[in-house]
Amino acid sequence: MKSLYLVSSCGSNGRIFLVDLEHKKTWPIFAGNSRGIGLCENGAWVACNGDLIRMDSNFKINQKYRIAAEGLHAKLRRNIFFRNLVIGPDSSSALVRKLTRGLERLLPRLPLRRMSLDLHDVSIYQNVLYVVMSRYNCVAMFQVEQKNVLQPLGFIYIDTYDDDLRHVNSIYPASDGLYMTMFSLKGRDINLKKRWSQMLDGGLVLIKWEDIKVQSNHNCQVSQNRKREAIRYEIIYKGIIHPHSIQFFDNWFYVCESVGHRICRISSNGKIVERFAQLPGGYIRGLHVDGEKIVAGASTTKNHSTAKKKWGEAGLWYANQPLGLIDGGYNWEFLSVPDVSEIYDIKKLQNIS
Repeated sequence: MKSLYLVSSCGSNGRIFLVDLEHKKTWPIFAGNSRGIGLCENGAWVACNGDLIRMDSNFKINQKYRIAAEGLHAKLRRNIFFRNLVIGPDSSSALVRKLTRGLERLLPRLPLRRMSLDLHDVSIYQNVLYVVMSRYNCVAMFQVEQKNVLQPLGFIYIDTYDDDLRHVNSIYPASDGLYMTMFSLKGRDINLKKRWSQMLDGGLVLIKWEDIKVQSNHNCQVSQNRKREAIRYEIIYKGIIHPHSIQFFDNWFYVCESVGHRICRISSNGKIVERFAQLPGGYIRGLHVDGEKIVAGASTTKNHSTAKKKWGEAGLWYANQPLGLIDGGYNWEFLSVPDVSEIYDIKKLQNIS
């Protein structure tokens, strides 16, 4: 028996890989712009190409769900009167195509296009699937029923506007609530449109289960001011630049500070923060810590990041991790992942024969 890692990479050359660090081998198993991975019994859910795909225990895709918004051209986005959100098997998009064709006939010079919801992290907890939609500052929730049928439950909105003003990206459901990271706790000014490289107030927050009030408007009707009710959350720690990939292990939260090539370790109350590990380079995103190994994904430096070091290839940093060792003493090794530029998520698969 051995341990493998399921690794996703995003972008136009995205892939899903199986990685064996012991033998330094990688196997591409799926091609597509792939982001969050949510492990579940007998398989995984993956956000890929703007949809959700369900992989079985043999990493074969047995179901695909379309999660997409259809709307007018981006220049008219703030004034549109119709946007339909489709949640269900991919074949159910026939109605959307019919409505789309009808609107195209009405507005022949304004072609409709698929509006990206910018799916990021995916996690499953107590038979509920949580999917981050960064484009709308929200988390969608689905009840997972028999035969992997998804029943929409609604949305958890983090901001009153549907622009990507906070860039929610990673989530971790726990007994006390839903933990999440975002690039800006304050949020970008909707009129200034600051670049993310200028936003330095990222952090880790907690939404308690009792505070979650799900808004279940699946039609996603958008008015001109796009106002809605946002949820209350508790700030655990503020000051991480481009936080990604929450992991909880041994009573600590571990979060990648992507721009600084480092991993932070944060106590559950946010009072103790340690620089757990400093990596040699890359835009760090995707993380696994288990007391034996620490594994982190390295992407080529993103254009909008404030990282000063350029990193020329995507891959995995990994090292043995004796418990109690904090920053220093790591003998980092690097496994290059060919033909991709951005690593997104890393999940360890236990006891694979």
